[in-house]
Amino acid sequence: MDCVSERDSLVISWLNFALNIHKHVPQTYNLMFKQYFTHATPTLFNASTPNLQMSFCFLVCMKDDSIEEIYDTLKNYALISKSAGGIGISIHHIQATGSYIAASVLVLSPSTLVHCDQSEEEPWQGGSLCLGFVLCSPETESLVYGNKFEALYKCYEQEGQACETIPTQKLWYAILEAQIETSNPFMLYKDACNVQSNQKNLGVIKASNLCTKIVKYSSPNETAICNLASLALPTYITKDASGKPMYNFQKLHNVAKTVMFNLNRVINHNYYPIPKACCSNMRSCPIGIGVQGLANTFMALKMPFDSLKAKELNLKIFETIYHGAAKASCEMAKADGPYKAWMGSPAQLGQLQYDL
Repeated sequence: MDCVSERDSLVISWLNFALNIHKHVPQTYNLMFKQYFTHATPTLFNASTPNLQMSFCFLVCMKDDSIEEIYDTLKNYALISKSAGGIGISIHHIQATGSYIAASVLVLSPSTLVHCDQSEEEPWQGGSLCLGFVLCSPETESLVYGNKFEALYKCYEQEGQACETIPTQKLWYAILEAQIETSNPFMLYKDACNVQSNQKNLGVIKASNLCTKIVKYSSPNETAICNLASLALPTYITKDASGKPMYNFQKLHNVAKTVMFNLNRVINHNYYPIPKACCSNMRSCPIGIGVQGLANTFMALKMPFDSLKAKELNLKIFETIYHGAAKASCEMAKADGPYKAWMGSPAQLGQLQYDL
């Protein structure tokens, strides 16, 4: 039997997803076939399998500084990884450097996720496989950010509470080395993320996903998830009556609505590898609609990247996507009724995957 080509394999993935998720199969399949958008790899990969784990990123939070909780967290790592989920991990409950437990978890985490070679680099707070701690003093049991962080840091520095001091250059070289080894050219500062967060009522955001696409609140009782899709921006370029290239915002708006509908169904029909993940997804119903090809769009429309026209187009594109997604959400709420408030325990919520 001839081997299936990469293109054929992709087409099969699109068709399988459309059959399993969208009630209007031709609509979703045709839009993906014409490259207007795509869903995240785990979504396409798992949509036609018995294990419908279609979410993309999981943000795991260490529950407590104990052998039981550390190994329970490692078990969750393995269960999520088995289902093709990417993982970000916050370990701020673990004791400071010099503790036997801290040394153990730093060794075991990469071993558990040996097949996952991505990581998040951030010099202040820990995430993924590149780990760090902030404000380890016993007086600071909870994390702080913004002006309060800066004031406390200076205070502890003046009081001589630092466990260790290192030259700035040494720290910078360590960051660069981590970036080179992981091939990730970015850093994420969760201090800035928390200052701008719309989840301050829940608590401090401690970690992002592996490649920093999502930043969400997670806790020992909820493993945050994001369900992702991406719009290919150059495909929305058309021509006006005179043959001049123009951007089709109406098409972008329509496709954003379709993507919103799909992602909502992903949440409802998803398989959750751990109950804490089901708890988070059902309570907040998070989605992420990303884009690709913005620079290609500017070039196709002959717009200098730093021009006012490029800036205006950038704003209009994201306003259109946001409006389309919000409109689709309102239409679904009107058609299906208000979303049920899943306020049970994580153990109860874990059973929902069999009832949806």
